[in-house]
Amino acid sequence: MANEKNEGAHVVVVGAGAAGIKLAHTLWKESLPSKRIQKITILEANDYVGGRVRHFEFEGHTVERGANWISGRELIENFDNPIWQLAKAIELQGQASDRENPERIHVVDCTTSSNTDNTDNGAVVVTKEYLELVQRFDAIYEQALHKSGASLSYTSDTDVRTVLESHGWTPKDKLNNLERAVEHNVLEVWAHDSIENLSAAHELRPGMNDVELGQDELFVEDPRGFNSIFTGMVQDLQQQSSSSQVDLLLEHPVQSIHYAPGMVKVVAKDLTTGETKEYHADRIVSTVSVGVLQQQQIHFDPPFPDWKVTALNRIEMFCFAKVYAKFRKRLWPADKDYLVFISDGEDNRGYYPLWMRYKTAKEDEHLYMCYQGGDNARRVESLSQEQIKDEVQALFSKAFGGAEDCRPVAVAVTDWSRNPRFCGSYSAFPKNAFATVPIEDLRRGLTGCDTNDNNANDKPTTLYFAGEAFDNKYNGWVQGGYLSGERVARTILKDLDSKFK
Repeated sequence: MANEKNEGAHVVVVGAGAAGIKLAHTLWKESLPSKRIQKITILEANDYVGGRVRHFEFEGHTVERGANWISGRELIENFDNPIWQLAKAIELQGQASDRENPERIHVVDCTTSSNTDNTDNGAVVVTKEYLELVQRFDAIYEQALHKSGASLSYTSDTDVRTVLESHGWTPKDKLNNLERAVEHNVLEVWAHDSIENLSAAHELRPGMNDVELGQDELFVEDPRGFNSIFTGMVQDLQQQSSSSQVDLLLEHPVQSIHYAPGMVKVVAKDLTTGETKEYHADRIVSTVSVGVLQQQQIHFDPPFPDWKVTALNRIEMFCFAKVYAKFRKRLWPADKDYLVFISDGEDNRGYYPLWMRYKTAKEDEHLYMCYQGGDNARRVESLSQEQIKDEVQALFSKAFGGAEDCRPVAVAVTDWSRNPRFCGSYSAFPKNAFATVPIEDLRRGLTGCDTNDNNANDKPTTLYFAGEAFDNKYNGWVQGGYLSGERVARTILKDLDSKFK
């Protein structure tokens, strides 16, 4: 092994998403002068690089299956979003998000009817009222962030709803349909099944939210796909040097990881040949999702100690789904890019609520995307295409009439909740997740001699964890995975330093 001869180490990286690629690139780049790393092997189960940053073709257009927005396009609070920098470097195409512009949004209340001019076939247009409530919610959220955020801690956690209500938001039992839609569309759809179960200590931490990242977003619409931001790093890794060899192996799902202090054996299957292969290394990094770890899609030997299992199980995997639909004709006003449906009752608050027009599509193509979160996202991902067409047709007919025109001619839906290689879209922190468990246990690596009582040992860390869920600030974001990969790479290099002094 490299340890015995004081040679450069061999590091295996499981996963070629944002965390895995950035981690491997950092190891490769920063180890060149010192030769601390002799070899890097990246094992990726899928046939592409990017992980949950992935695109596909729908009706002649490249659309994103996963991550789609880049937040924080400007330097804010000394944070220069590295994902935005990667996007600028390749001139990634997209449109500025404008979801709260009264000139670009059309809000339809399907729960009431009216004989006034302010209607769409019986459904009332409530854009003004909706946006006024959005402004109220945003102001209360920002007030909660600045007045309560700093005083919250994981050990004395509460839920987001309680904090918002303490700053003036309407109590849950008094919400009307518009208010219910606003809190869902502004926050819940992105973060958790319900804000009464969402950790306030985590959601309202300074620095990690839309308030401090800013509302200046880019919605990616690029024929190369969002994951093209990783192309430059991949090309670097594929340029072999005399001091460091890098193997990027796609379609190589890892089956088992055997680890002991300073020694690793990884068993993976080559889906192209059907062969099972072994890889021996000095260190290994898992960048798979928390959901994959929770579902034990990979066998670890020795098994994780109790404290690690407990920490991993405190996290939830949120589902964020997209439905893409193409219609025969334009259904809402031509000058509007966003459509919001207001539905009746608590159970329907997230029922196909948010739609946006694909601007790169031609005017006569009528291509739209709907996004949903939580229970509704999991539900829609379980439906067939015909079932989705039926539901969309019924909803649009209620708002606009003309049942035949309201039936999509084509639909597509994501599959994050059903895909065993991800087991969800991204991590979410429920209330009191780490009230009695140190959050450091989530990010802490393993040596192979770990005890169930969490006593420290003097053995070197052999198994590290990286990915969006393991970033201490930007979980759920692409930059979270990227920064986590960079941080773990530097930790590995620091751990190896003593061998090369």
